[in-house]
Amino acid sequence: MQTDITDGITVRDDFQTKLSVRNLASGEWDEAITAGHTLCVQVYPIMVSRYRKDTDSSKAIARLPVDDRIAAETRDRMRAISALWTSLPNPPDSATPFKSWDTWAALALLITNEAAFLATEQPYELAQGNHYRPS
Repeated sequence: MQTDITDGITVRDDFQTKLSVRNLASGEWDEAITAGHTLCVQVYPIMVSRYRKDTDSSKAIARLPVDDRIAAETRDRMRAISALWTSLPNPPDSATPFKSWDTWAALALLITNEAAFLATEQPYELAQGNHYRPS
């Protein structure tokens, strides 16, 4: 009888630990998504304004995604902005390249946090299954 109680407590503790790890990873991923979205919202109108006199660049900027409601869309939007940014010429009337925000670092953080969250899923689901398995 005591063994069953001890086993139950061990399973419960394992589940709670895995749930905590998963929740922490989820929070970090959500934070990176929010930061990435904010960065996209800030950068896009500045790009539009800075390149308004350059027809080709303006057309390319206008093709960038502007709606991101889920994490994958935010990640894809950041990738598109980052990729276009590196190929844009110097802005009109400027001898220097347009200084970017660090979209690459924000994108890398989002991808890292997404992978960390996904790595917690299987251990969490196994612990959840053990926790709720009928005796």
